[in-house]
Amino acid sequence: MMVGYECVAASTYCSFKVPTTVHSCRDWCQANGGDCIDVYDNTVDFSCTEDSTDPRNCTDKGETSVVCKCSRGCGTGPSCVAPFKCVAGHCQQ
Repeated sequence: MMVGYECVAASTYCSFKVPTTVHSCRDWCQANGGDCIDVYDNTVDFSCTEDSTDPRNCTDKGETSVVCKCSRGCGTGPSCVAPFKCVAGHCQQ
């Protein structure tokens, strides 16, 4: 299981500070039942501060600390449960 630090928990999304050295934010969000909405570099490592002037791609890898914004749920439905992953708004195995 991939582990991150929760930054924001809103009704439609959550954001997490995670390393993307191995897994992308898309991988991380899908593994946790949602889908990647946005990715931002941290303005200061380990701070959970989104640098909106430096957006990243959901499939990027190689950063030590980014803020991943993940959907709560998959598409218009609930979060996917393992072994299913959220892909383009649908739970798929």
